[in-house]
Amino acid sequence: MPKSGADAQEENGKSSAAPAGGTGAIGAIGGAKADTPAYTDTPAITHGEAAPAATGGLTLGATAYVQKAGGQNLRLHDLAGLESHVSDSLHPGTQLTLLIGPVQRDGYPWWRIRTADGREGWVAGTELVTHPE
Repeated sequence: MPKSGADAQEENGKSSAAPAGGTGAIGAIGGAKADTPAYTDTPAITHGEAAPAATGGLTLGATAYVQKAGGQNLRLHDLAGLESHVSDSLHPGTQLTLLIGPVQRDGYPWWRIRTADGREGWVAGTELVTHPE
């Protein structure tokens, strides 16, 4: 089986730097060209890109709670976005750990969360608060 990417370039004694106008091994992930989008349920993290300003004080790794204002359960989605399958709902006051986010989709900042009882999924961050109410 022919080698590709950095393995083939190293074997041929060529540098892994990209030739003029090409992508080379740098900027490519999994053999795909850098300009070829790949689907993933985990958002890409871009260094130097500012996080959305309206995170309400929420930060990665922090504890958050489903807000009690309005008294509505918060939908737990399989993926970030309104069209994603709803796998569960979280009662107001539910304690969460923020794992990934925020990811802007469908007009909402989405966070991947884990509940104290181990449920994981994506929720709209507009319904989260930093302290229990």
